[in-house]
Amino acid sequence: MKHVCTDGDWICNYQFVPGYEGEDELSCDGVDNDCDGSVDEGITTVTMSGCLNDGVCQGTVFAFCYVGEWHCDYGAVPQYELIETLCDGFDNDCDGDVDEVTSLDANTCLNAGVCEGISEALCTDGEITCDYSEAGDDFQEFETRCDGLDNDCDGFTDNLSLDIVTSEDCNPDDPKAGPCCDLGGLCEGTVSAACEGDVWLCDYSGIEDYEADTETLCDGFDNDCDGDVDEDLDPANSGCAPQGVCVFLTPTCENASWLCDTDGRVNYESDEISCDGLDNDCDGQLNEDGLYTHYDDDW
Repeated sequence: MKHVCTDGDWICNYQFVPGYEGEDELSCDGVDNDCDGSVDEGITTVTMSGCLNDGVCQGTVFAFCYVGEWHCDYGAVPQYELIETLCDGFDNDCDGDVDEVTSLDANTCLNAGVCEGISEALCTDGEITCDYSEAGDDFQEFETRCDGLDNDCDGFTDNLSLDIVTSEDCNPDDPKAGPCCDLGGLCEGTVSAACEGDVWLCDYSGIEDYEADTETLCDGFDNDCDGDVDEDLDPANSGCAPQGVCVFLTPTCENASWLCDTDGRVNYESDEISCDGLDNDCDGQLNEDGLYTHYDDDW
């Protein structure tokens, strides 16, 4: 250091003093740079410290110089992590990158059924999302398919049932997608279904007078739920007697009643009165007891 006397005052010239720093010491180097007798005092300038100052550390990290070395205090930094593990939309390790999480817990995602061993946890826009794309079309967020698979990965397979089946539930090209039940006539709004053994089973048990496959009742209803009423009925169930003069009788079901079609039938009598050796009332008896008595001199 050089000093000179100017106008009656000593002037100190530090221009050529190596490492000298005027009134405020800035360098953390173990040297008394401002020549005040104290070494590295009061130096807390973060930008000079080398401390992390991005992300959650910006404006919150405390830096101080001690014995010629910078020390970084992140204790007061909210959500600071030395190694980032949080998926929260913040740069928690203050390295300038947000949510570069590399070790998300796979158990965060569904890992049963079709998801077993293929689910991947991802951090997206500050939220953990699960990627089940490797399961392909077998994965469903809400299970609807009756296919013998646990499609929604909840640990249960095909726990599916419908209280009321509608026509919209049926896809003839994909029978696993929903039940295709008979829904005409008595079945409209009354059929339920459940998935059993990867097959949709329609339940008609609660429908009064329901008849599967073949309709037998002449009652004005579509009992087999195929869209037709009282079709292809067996005349044997008509109650009409195909015997006597009625042997070739053709009963028909009309307006919920059997019609025996005896009108105009030759020799037919609803109450047999003729003594002609025929079973006129088609009850299986010829000239049975009870015919009126006729007295004639020629008999």
